[in-house]
Amino acid sequence: QEEEDKLGSVEEQQELRNRLELHRGLDSKAMGALSQLGVRDALKALRELDAKGDTIRNPSAWVCKTATNLRERRDRSKESGQQQQQQQQQETGKSGKDEEGLGIVDHYKDLEVEETADESVIKKSYRKLVLKWHPDKHPDGREEAEVKIRAINTAYEVLSNSAKRAAYDAQRQAVIRQKRGQGPDVANKGAPRQRIPREFMLQPIGFPDKFLRYSDERARAH
Repeated sequence: QEEEDKLGSVEEQQELRNRLELHRGLDSKAMGALSQLGVRDALKALRELDAKGDTIRNPSAWVCKTATNLRERRDRSKESGQQQQQQQQQETGKSGKDEEGLGIVDHYKDLEVEETADESVIKKSYRKLVLKWHPDKHPDGREEAEVKIRAINTAYEVLSNSAKRAAYDAQRQAVIRQKRGQGPDVANKGAPRQRIPREFMLQPIGFPDKFLRYSDERARAH
């Protein structure tokens, strides 16, 4: 985008040449200031100059000042973009990935609790962090606070729900074992399947005094 703004389109380049031709009365300092801008910023300055018309007493001085303002604004925008990118990278390192490079979100780290933390500890930490990172308390770093709050809320949604937490823990442990080149954890596979007898008892609904004896041959009431 920066390179595109600097070079402009073919039409914009032609328009800039036309406008410069119309403003041949600008002094060398003003022309130098325009040359330091990209095509689009230079066009913006000349368009505004034309729009103001005779209200500008000293066009050359006005162009120099406007070019300086545009250049400073562009620099601030570029710097702000770099800072946001750095913050995003830092936040990714802080609250996105597991320390072992597992590629899976570390909810325990986001809530600042141990993996063995119980429900009360998780809830207490969640409340503390929500108050700490509320965006209204960080007017100068609102975007960072919003990133943190989203991570905290997501982590709490998972860890405060026993079923979701169990599934998350199982997934995380499976990834850890895979990264270490280990096979699946046999101990966590669950109890072995039990053999169901081929003959079992059924009680018909509405007939508490009767039952069915079922086998693969036939079912008979008693």
